[in-house]
Amino acid sequence: MTFPTHVMQVVGVRLTQEAGRKLSHLAYGQAENWLKHWTPRGTFKAVLGESREDCLDKCRKQMQTLLVPSWLTSESEIFPKYFEFEVSDQKIEDGMFWMDSSVVWCQWHKVVES
Repeated sequence: MTFPTHVMQVVGVRLTQEAGRKLSHLAYGQAENWLKHWTPRGTFKAVLGESREDCLDKCRKQMQTLLVPSWLTSESEIFPKYFEFEVSDQKIEDGMFWMDSSVVWCQWHKVVES
């Protein structure tokens, strides 16, 4: 039996630079406004994995299906590919880790990789 070595959770979401180039001014503004009033902390489940990369993959899959509400996609054609996210990442040692960590992996990750 393999035990998880990492726990990770999404702690921040923002629009990508690509979104600024591809979305209309109105759609970009709508997405920006939606993000200001929506916070990901507690919205996404923490994930356990065998490595940092495994956890990141699980977070990315969760974001691809749960990030953008259907009304935002249908009204403004805003898709997950226009967002990137930041995560907290904790190593699990002896089956223990710090809950609600403020340690953040200081790198933004695209929801949909090219």
